[in-house]
Amino acid sequence: MTGPKEKEINSRMDLAARETKDLLQSPEYKAQQAAELAELCKAWREKADIPASRAAQVLGIPKRTYEGIEQGRGFPYPLLLTHAIRSFD
Repeated sequence: MTGPKEKEINSRMDLAARETKDLLQSPEYKAQQAAELAELCKAWREKADIPASRAAQVLGIPKRTYEGIEQGRGFPYPLLLTHAIRSFD
């Protein structure tokens, strides 16, 4: 049995979860995330002094996909790509 305090905590947690989901799905957040990923990819590639085709090959993605990421079009798995890039540093 849950008391009023537990119900209030659960209600607040549910609200926070909905607000977080809404934020993560917002166009503004996705655009910001795509821009940050583009900068990370560009910096990594410049530091490694490799062409986009080689960067794509190393990451195991098509060249056009990599070029799109660098142009800010985003990627469906940004955390995975970020971790892959950082593992080369």
